[in-house]
Amino acid sequence: MKNKLIRILVIIMPILLVLILLLPIIDYPINKYLLKRYSNKLTSSPVPNKSTVIEVGNEMGSLSGNGDHSDFFAYIILKSELSKEDLVAYYKNIYTGKSEVKIYEINDFSKSSSVAAFPVVGFVDKMINGTTETENLYIIYLFDFDYGLPNI
Repeated sequence: MKNKLIRILVIIMPILLVLILLLPIIDYPINKYLLKRYSNKLTSSPVPNKSTVIEVGNEMGSLSGNGDHSDFFAYIILKSELSKEDLVAYYKNIYTGKSEVKIYEINDFSKSSSVAAFPVVGFVDKMINGTTETENLYIIYLFDFDYGLPNI
């Protein structure tokens, strides 16, 4: 009985050690795959009429909090003749994911002190600094705290 237990431990311990050592290496590709699936829910949606896509993207990492997790952020920047209310109605109608789609007009963004807007404030500030024309620009985004695998 004791010999059998020792044999099992001799087999299991190296396997567990290898898994523990590999987890930080395999964490990133797994999270990139999860980010792609998460982002596609929003970014593969058709663009509303009277709108032009300026930029599409996503980011992953510790975007908020203390750094022991992976946040996911997917966004579309549109120039649109539609009102914010029309865009909200459009994306609420076509988006079927679990996350809430958030929409901000870029001109109003710098005035916003909303905690819900916090994850993208720095991103939008960088974007605004690169352009002078922010009229009718909207950011449509998803943000999920702690969506991916834990950072190790």
